[in-house]
Amino acid sequence: MNLSTIKRLLKYPHPAVFDKDPGPALVMRLSHAAGARWRIFDSQFTAWAGTVETTYDLRVMSIAALQVSLEAAGFTVQRITARYENYSALALVEGDGDQGQSNGDHIYVFTSLLWALLSCYAQEVDAAHYQIKMALLQMVIKTAEGEWLDLWGEVYGIMRLQNEGDPAYRQRIPAEAFRIRVNALAIEKAILDITGKVVRILEPWTSIFTLDDSELDGDDKFQDSTHVGYFFIQPQSDISIDWTDVLPIIERNRPAGVIMLPPQVINGAWVVVEPKYSVGVSIRRRHVAQAIIEDVARLDYSDIEDISTLNYAITNKRSTRQPGMRVKMGSGRWQSIPWLAMPWTEQRYFYKFKHETRS
Repeated sequence: MNLSTIKRLLKYPHPAVFDKDPGPALVMRLSHAAGARWRIFDSQFTAWAGTVETTYDLRVMSIAALQVSLEAAGFTVQRITARYENYSALALVEGDGDQGQSNGDHIYVFTSLLWALLSCYAQEVDAAHYQIKMALLQMVIKTAEGEWLDLWGEVYGIMRLQNEGDPAYRQRIPAEAFRIRVNALAIEKAILDITGKVVRILEPWTSIFTLDDSELDGDDKFQDSTHVGYFFIQPQSDISIDWTDVLPIIERNRPAGVIMLPPQVINGAWVVVEPKYSVGVSIRRRHVAQAIIEDVARLDYSDIEDISTLNYAITNKRSTRQPGMRVKMGSGRWQSIPWLAMPWTEQRYFYKFKHETRS
């Protein structure tokens, strides 16, 4: 209950008709050996014993309960009458006092019916004032909370995660709603931000074979309708990961009309060489059944009896020279598709590394 609110309300009743005096009745006297001061304001009772401060919420106490609490805190309470002990402590007249002043230890309760009525109105006005301020805060994501923050999430299609608190959800909504999308770097960043996983987004259009730029024995490929084209992207990872939370992020952030290919795990290997060495790597696959070559075996490099390419996009580098640096070799890329009647997971792969001295 705010005294200023009551004063504003008391301006409206006509003074010729209504008596605006609170009709105060002395209910108790307050003192302390160290000197007592008190103040009643905004539904709070604050008492000082010397420099020690104690505060009580009048909205949840009766006058009798307040008296008991003050006595427990070391104050001396002289009860004047038991008539008002069961009244709400909100019936106390607002003001302040000091036992060192004349009548400064007197605490009153109002008995005016007009004050009783307007005090109820004042509480509702103060509550409405608080609710209006809170309602304004709910109109901005940064200050919204609880169910209002959930409503903001629904507006942008970003639902609250299980056990996600308001602070984390409050940051995630604008970050997800206004993040940059539809390019590989943006998708990679979205995956890292949301899942913490490092995933590359391969764009096959960057390695389409063109006569004016590509090498005839290079890694560029002709366009097809399954893996190479301007309308494909493919997620890749250097380690085995759970893709269940990654793929929906890619689907949500990919450009319209772009097809996402199945994810790949790149199985890489490297060796450290001295400047006088070069390193070559090859991958050989052996079958007990008939071998079918239907991919990108290079006739200028691969031996006819050595199946040095797999069914899909094996990178088979001849050698790499970077003196004084760690050299990461070409790596095989396997899809979960069968070779004849045997799945990839049941095959054996042989990695052969060699180094030789160059003059």
